[in-house]
Amino acid sequence: SYYRLTANTLTPTADPQRLRLNRLTTHHAGVTLVQSLTDYLAVGTTLKWVSGQAASGIVPDGDRDDLLDGAGELPDGSTSAFDADIGVMASFGAVRAGLTVRNVTEPDFSTATSDPATVLTLKRQTRAGVSYVGVPGLIVAADLDVERAAGSLGEVRDLAAGGEAKLFRRLAVRSGFRFNTLGDEPGGHAPVYSLGASVATYRQLLVDAQVTLG
Repeated sequence: SYYRLTANTLTPTADPQRLRLNRLTTHHAGVTLVQSLTDYLAVGTTLKWVSGQAASGIVPDGDRDDLLDGAGELPDGSTSAFDADIGVMASFGAVRAGLTVRNVTEPDFSTATSDPATVLTLKRQTRAGVSYVGVPGLIVAADLDVERAAGSLGEVRDLAAGGEAKLFRRLAVRSGFRFNTLGDEPGGHAPVYSLGASVATYRQLLVDAQVTLG
């Protein structure tokens, strides 16, 4: 597998008129292995090589959206590291429970400056979830961040829930929501709502559409 992630964040400094702007772009190339331990328990891991470009700088306080958009102009440094993601899933009749741990080794990435304080870390992220599949054609699921994570405007610990229902043989609809349980952070609860549908058309063609609000 391969994927690329970019995170731009603003954090306060000792000077209330200035902020620290960080940008971390990571490229992940991995191999995933999965093993069933029993009829009810499976574990998987993605072993991955991560290449990161990290940048950090002090900027005057202003429009937060404009500051985040300007993070790409910061000079960056490049670092590579080994990392892993781990997941466990258990089945109990109609209930599925899972736990995922991303960025197990919490790799560090150096910026263009020599200041150790500007080293950016890909923080460990742990999420637990549960789903119910006891009604034919219906799936209900929810998950929660176990740890706090750095968001673009403060820390986040997201709670998400949603469901999918097969209304007809060729039509399925789904909906869900997500919000930050740490409402006292600068970004607030930041609720997000989504709605989607899938339609099976001619032969093996599946048409999917979704909209996200918030």
